Amino acid sequence: MQLIEKIDKIVEQSSPLTIHNILKFLEEHYNIKILYAVESGSRAYGFNTPDSDYDIKFIYSKPLEQYISLSEPLQSIDLFDSSRTYDFLGYDIKKAMKLYSKSDPTIYEMSQSPVKYVDTEMFQRDKFSLRKLCNHYRGMLHSNFKKYKVEKMTQSDRKHYLYMIRAYLQGNYIANKGLFPPVDIRQLLKTTDKDKLILFTNKLLNQELLSMGEMSILNAIFSVYLDDDVFRFKVREISDEEFRSETNYFNDKLKYYVFEKYPASDIRWLI
Repeated sequence: MQLIEKIDKIVEQSSPLTIHNILKFLEEHYNIKILYAVESGSRAYGFNTPDSDYDIKFIYSKPLEQYISLSEPLQSIDLFDSSRTYDFLGYDIKKAMKLYSKSDPTIYEMSQSPVKYVDTEMFQRDKFSLRKLCNHYRGMLHSNFKKYKVEKMTQSDRKHYLYMIRAYLQGNYIANKGLFPPVDIRQLLKTTDKDKLILFTNKLLNQELLSMGEMSILNAIFSVYLDDDVFRFKVREISDEEFRSETNYFNDKLKYYVFEKYPASDIRWLI
């Protein structure tokens, strides 16, 4: 039986524990231990609809011998059910720690997801770089605005603009407050005083489309923000004093999550 067919059988049971059951199946199928698993995408960001799919990201470890082998362990697992209702993307712990050490935005957003299926309190916020995150969100808005900017909105444009608004709010949050931003768009809306932006976002969250006049205003907000030299100055001024990129910290994290699966007697010679 194909892997997707096996996942489909779990989905067909329609259990409230479907995601947990699939994660358990993946542990058995790949001989891994899932250390951390969260919802990402629209269900974590606060603009999902009843028919939104589930985007689950997770971090796993493999048996110890695979980390002391000449061949690299499986670095990622990417799979889904046949209806694409459930999408799973997993990172090996070694790859995840490398990304964490570089303040990778995907890892940051995993650490801040409000929906956790497996939580081992793996991350510390002060190990991420605010400056890198701020530049990422601004860059995300820039690339999406260039790719998806329209004057007349259709239903397919609505979600693109929600992602752009979220990136705009997160970049502003970091630049103006010097703090780590939430990932949920409704929480982010509480941090802005731009009434028009709040109005437009709430309309989009209610699955309404914006008029051409409203689109003109929203596009202008993004354009001014992306061309703002003051914002660029604020980003350069963001202190990274709290950002600690010591190699030992991430190496210790890696050792802890790889070794914790095994009795001390089995790993004493490696420590």
